[in-house]
Amino acid sequence: MTVALLTAVPAWAINVPIAARKVMVVDRPIDSARSKVLFVAKDAAISKGPRSSLEDISVELTITYNGGFTAGVVSIPAGSTNGWRSNSASVARYTNPAAPDGPSDAKLALSRPAALLKLVTKGPGDFPLSVLASGPPPDPVRTAFCVTNGGQETCLCSQFATCRHKLLAGGSAAKLICTLGTGDASCDALNPPGSTTSITTTTSTSTTLPLGDTFDGASLDPSWSVLNPGLVTIGVSGGSLHLEATMSGAGTTWYNNSEGPLVYKAVTGDFDVRTVVSTEDPGNPGSPPPTQYRLAGLLARDPASAPGALDWVHVALGSGATAQGVSYEYKSTAASVSTWATTPTASPDGELRIVRTGAVFDLYWRPDALASWLLIQSFVRADMPATLHVGLMIYATEAPPSIRASFDQIAFF
Repeated sequence: MTVALLTAVPAWAINVPIAARKVMVVDRPIDSARSKVLFVAKDAAISKGPRSSLEDISVELTITYNGGFTAGVVSIPAGSTNGWRSNSASVARYTNPAAPDGPSDAKLALSRPAALLKLVTKGPGDFPLSVLASGPPPDPVRTAFCVTNGGQETCLCSQFATCRHKLLAGGSAAKLICTLGTGDASCDALNPPGSTTSITTTTSTSTTLPLGDTFDGASLDPSWSVLNPGLVTIGVSGGSLHLEATMSGAGTTWYNNSEGPLVYKAVTGDFDVRTVVSTEDPGNPGSPPPTQYRLAGLLARDPASAPGALDWVHVALGSGATAQGVSYEYKSTAASVSTWATTPTASPDGELRIVRTGAVFDLYWRPDALASWLLIQSFVRADMPATLHVGLMIYATEAPPSIRASFDQIAFF
């Protein structure tokens, strides 16, 4: 995925598998300054690249699990003014006593070639790893400690099969500790298994992960925009974004020549966006929304859409036709004409995904993080521009609207 702001691209990059001693994440959404990330590795294969200038070296640590859906990033920018103290053949050292203030949440980073890697933060990093919201890892935790030193990027990659997850502070925080990491030759922290795109790091193109949101605050972050806000009630609580449709029927639905509400960001280029969604009837909490056609999910829209020329694709979950009940849906609308279908499924909760690769939009659904992604439809949309409005939508065709959707998070890869 490419976004508007790009950093210099290294002349070349290599992935090196290394054994790692430990990775620990303390996730405190209510008090982020007390969050922490720790990574330690000892391996003869550790390398930091050939340069020796303090202005040449930067670091990015990526941690992922849950098939790449749960991901976190800690970045350390280059330069002596940003905290780099040494960059010699024997050691590179970074310190930031003011963390989480200053240029990075990292307060220490150390690289000794052929010997040691260490990184410690005071704070959650640039993109927090949401171990509280995501729960215990169902698959190995994967790490990539990427060092850019001049024109070379070296990603030192590991995976951890031995992990412990513990709730803290009465369930308002969580700790993840993994030990006995082994080398990961495929560097799956940057190339999640089952994903059709890679997680790109700040040093190689730009970090795309901060486009996402774990909705850990008490209000919608101002980086989001809202289309048709009069059609929806928006709330943020309990680590989720809650959308409740307030209008239904023609002119308020995502169908043909009408548009419903959308909470979105502008995204340029290819992307892989995923969310976890739960839908219910607000008048009967815990029960699916009633039929017909009350759904919520992910949507990518042409910003130039206008009456008679509406263009978008979406994948959604909720209730379909009366004969179907709970269903997932795909839809592509071109010049205000929609192509769509709903498929019955067992639960009104699940995970949704849209992958854009050039003109191709692949739409996915799965019931939970332990299941494989199911490609439910692909659309070729050469008419769609490079920059789209991408985000979370909801709609209802019948009165009363009777649908509320809770999104645990949204992540971009």
